[in-house]
Amino acid sequence: MRDAVVFIIWSEPVAKGRPRFARGRTYTAKKTKQYEDRVAEIARREMQSKPPLGGAVKMEVIACFRVPPSWPSWKRLAAQAGLIGHTHRPDLDNLGKAISDALNGIVYDDDCQITEMDIKKSYGYRNCVQVKVTPLKIHAAKNVTKEDLA
Repeated sequence: MRDAVVFIIWSEPVAKGRPRFARGRTYTAKKTKQYEDRVAEIARREMQSKPPLGGAVKMEVIACFRVPPSWPSWKRLAAQAGLIGHTHRPDLDNLGKAISDALNGIVYDDDCQITEMDIKKSYGYRNCVQVKVTPLKIHAAKNVTKEDLA
């Protein structure tokens, strides 16, 4: 079984934006598209031309937001120690969706392979997103036979 794919995106986390509509067509917002392209490029470098993971995978995402510089030092220290949660936008699920969509065809064939996902938002010293995709030791529904389970 292959090892987990792990990498860090050193920029502010960006959530998947709502689809945009123009002239009867649907398109992805520019900010979302640029972010997904950046995530995809970092993932390609990490994969080093290895094929995408097959079967079920688990994805773990930690989105770290820099503490606002306007906060007093006591509040900044408390946030960095994990005592204050990042309880405002962007939404947690949309952060995960931007990452999972960006990794399609690179880390795994399709994000439908994700059967487990852990996402966390927190404060820290720098903006970044830590991503870990781990192959799971379970069978993919599409390819499993009765003999595989015996």
